[in-house]
Amino acid sequence: MSTWPISSIRPVLAKQLRRGSRTVLLTPMTARVGNLLYFWLRAHREREHGRDLKVRESEHFGEWATVWPEMVDLSVRRLDIGRTNRLLAVPPMHFQRFGTDFTRMDLELFIRNCLLTDAFVAAMGERDATTLTINVRRGDYYADDELRSVYGMDIGSYLHSAVDRIGARDLRRVVVVSDDPAWCEAHLSWLRDVGPVQVAPVGPLHHLATLASASNLVLSNSTFSYWGGYIASTLDDGCRVVAPRFHVRDIDGGRPWQHHPSWTTADAG
Repeated sequence: MSTWPISSIRPVLAKQLRRGSRTVLLTPMTARVGNLLYFWLRAHREREHGRDLKVRESEHFGEWATVWPEMVDLSVRRLDIGRTNRLLAVPPMHFQRFGTDFTRMDLELFIRNCLLTDAFVAAMGERDATTLTINVRRGDYYADDELRSVYGMDIGSYLHSAVDRIGARDLRRVVVVSDDPAWCEAHLSWLRDVGPVQVAPVGPLHHLATLASASNLVLSNSTFSYWGGYIASTLDDGCRVVAPRFHVRDIDGGRPWQHHPSWTTADAG
């Protein structure tokens, strides 16, 4: 009588065990809020359709749990993943394809149900039609040579083009939201031709809330920036948003797949 080695039946047993009704998305542990929001949007969308999808908490989950309490219900701690839970790997496009992975209705429902909490709204400013808000994403996109090779763009050239698209005639003030204000001070002095330049308070909550409050918004090629644009566009149909015609160089020739249909684009330089 022949016997199977234990190692050969473990995958079969594991597959049989993981037949529960809950699916857990295996979020990268280093995922930050820009990517996490797409995962939470997916979980919220699944819940609206009667399916149980949880997002595995990343190292940065705790930064947002008090701002958006609903995310606690859409997430699961790594140690709480059950033996019967189905496991889902994050797909290459990270559930970020507008019109494919989610609809405008899915997005707006998620924003209104989950993101516009008292804590988040309290961090937002008054909407002002004469203010231009600009997000400049640098950080590891430019400090890390490998990331720079795929995400880097000519920021100055892009911003000139984007501001031209917005049109500066009716603008009186500029708010810069950036993880590198010193670089902005050194390279973007020409923005003073539009109006006095103010740097937004530091911290991801204040940065995202400032973007969400904008009436005239220039985005960067980052998921964090896109979410600022999504919220601003949801709250104000008349919000003018310009985004770079570029996301990352090694996918689909650099063409972005996250853009809201109401946004306009500018050359990334």
